Amino acid sequence: MKKLKEHKFPTNSFIGGWYIPKKITKSLIGLHGSDKRYQKSGVTYNVDGDVNHHHKKSIDVCVKPFTNHKITQPYEDYVIQCVKNYSKKYFFCNELESYGLYEEYNIQHYEKGGGFYSWHCERNGNAFSFRHLVFMTYLNDVSNGGTDFYYQKIKAPAKNGLTLIWPADWTHTHRGIITKKEEKYIATGWITYTSSKIKQPRCGSCGK
Repeated sequence: MKKLKEHKFPTNSFIGGWYIPKKITKSLIGLHGSDKRYQKSGVTYNVDGDVNHHHKKSIDVCVKPFTNHKITQPYEDYVIQCVKNYSKKYFFCNELESYGLYEEYNIQHYEKGGGFYSWHCERNGNAFSFRHLVFMTYLNDVSNGGTDFYYQKIKAPAKNGLTLIWPADWTHTHRGIITKKEEKYIATGWITYTSSKIKQPRCGSCGK
């Protein structure tokens, strides 16, 4: 696998970015639209368990990793390469329990005006304490439609193939940058600790 081009973020942001091939992103978009039986509404939930449509509006396809699927397996291999690049840059993230890609992840379609509207992080309590890192790949170019990181004061651009890696904690509270002019596709999920892989909730339980 060839070396990936890096998108430079400030080192003290703890956000990494690398570009994967566009043929991979194109195939993931095709997979998302190929069978509507696998699509579900991407939502979040209030503390009482009610659906909250005000936080997120998307159509998601949930993917189980490492099933040797001809489309998703190449993408997952590139995600692992990006994680390895990240762990070399931020080597103390390896001074922890072993981790990998075990949790199911999402391919998401945001229609015009859709997105993840509210500030949030990816490890917000005991139920998701097994999450170590987050990955997200922009599957198409979207002008003014990336991701806003609150504390880092960084707006990551939605550029086709750009794969972001960042810590799952509240230090990296973020939200989508909403555009009413363009559709947006992403693939996103979590790198989790190995010992917790049999304890994880199914994809979509947290609505993220």
